[in-house]
Amino acid sequence: SQIGKLQSQLLDVAPEFPITKRIAVIINGDTDESRHTGNVDRAIAALEAQGFDTFYIVGDTTPSESHNVFNHSLEGINEMFTSLAGELQKDNLVFFYGTGHGDKESSMIIGEQKYTKSNMITHFEMIKDKGARGVFVFDTCYSGSIPRAIYEAGIEGVALSPAPVGKTASCQFFAPRFFDSLREGRD
Repeated sequence: SQIGKLQSQLLDVAPEFPITKRIAVIINGDTDESRHTGNVDRAIAALEAQGFDTFYIVGDTTPSESHNVFNHSLEGINEMFTSLAGELQKDNLVFFYGTGHGDKESSMIIGEQKYTKSNMITHFEMIKDKGARGVFVFDTCYSGSIPRAIYEAGIEGVALSPAPVGKTASCQFFAPRFFDSLREGRD
């Protein structure tokens, strides 16, 4: 299936690219809705099954010793990326997952604040500057323009959103199927 092909491409960004460490970065913009907290839990389980052992999380609902948990705010996001920058090295693979609500400017809503597309790109450029690659998955509404912005910024990796540009997403349908399939290794 198309999802199976995409999943195999996601974690094998470039066969000649040696991956020395797999790091997951997860931002849950909405810690009050079960569909978003469930998506985070599914993402963690799937990524652990794929060999990710270091997690940086904003909006964590199931803290663990392997989770570096940060405050659910823009300040927490900035602190998380500062901490990640201290650990990230060449040949690392970063899997970024953003869930929650979005707005028509392609921003993620974090509480009452907006994590803008331009702020995301600034953070993602650090991944590029470190010589790492990224897999970027967004299921927030209006996130359809973010993958193109990542590509245009020259950030190496794969980026996707189930939302067409300027449209809403259905994370309650996309994320469970995507992450359950990734965890189980099926397409």
